[in-house]
Amino acid sequence: MLSFVHALRPAGTAATGRDLSRGAACLLGLFYCSSALADQWYTGATNVVPPNQWIVAIDASATATSNQTPFGYAAATIAVGGGTLQQSGFRLKLEGLAGTYGYQQADIDASERGKQYEGGALAGYQAVWNNATLAAYLGVDVRENTIPATDPVNTALGTRVGFKAAIDAYLRPTDQTMLSTYASYSTAYDAYYARFRAGYSVFGLGYLGPELTFLGDDYYGQTRLGAHFSGVQVGALQVGVAGGYVWDRGYKDGYFGTLELRAGF
Repeated sequence: MLSFVHALRPAGTAATGRDLSRGAACLLGLFYCSSALADQWYTGATNVVPPNQWIVAIDASATATSNQTPFGYAAATIAVGGGTLQQSGFRLKLEGLAGTYGYQQADIDASERGKQYEGGALAGYQAVWNNATLAAYLGVDVRENTIPATDPVNTALGTRVGFKAAIDAYLRPTDQTMLSTYASYSTAYDAYYARFRAGYSVFGLGYLGPELTFLGDDYYGQTRLGAHFSGVQVGALQVGVAGGYVWDRGYKDGYFGTLELRAGF
């Protein structure tokens, strides 16, 4: 149950969901030879110092947990109006996620597995400066939650359409450090996702630092605390990994691991 989200982005999103579905489209989800490499990538926002003039950015991520919440996310961020993602302007974001989650069914006190699918289309504006970006989005979101049997405690079941709002921000306070955040809220089951990251450039290869994530809906909730290493150039892709501990509101606590990919066109 998400996400997040992104990025992959995870975003933003950024990140816990539930398997691929026919209910909501799971969508689509490159370095200078110096510390500028890390500056070119962060989950949940477009590049501040890009290697080229991107018009479309594709973010994708996959998360697995020891408490049975594998989840995938993909998003496409598109510059609208003839500009590039390295310029301030209007944006279109298409995103989707899918996965499964474990939970304790109340009436029979048994462990079960649910499924979640989500797709959204959002429009917004992004302001771009030399060392920071800030974007705000508003759009529609379709969310579907299914479980094997009826659960009177779980009210976040079925398919629902809602409004979704998101904020995506990135800041490079110094040449060696970064801060980023992605947060979203949907009226479909009051779904929310928020991730905060800080990082320090390690030998010009990528950013290493802590991350904190909150996600959930009317029924489900998770808090994740861990570390990330992001901004690593592998061929045409920018790659990031993260891992840490998960506190689950309605199921077992455990550990998580995330792989993130980013590309631009």
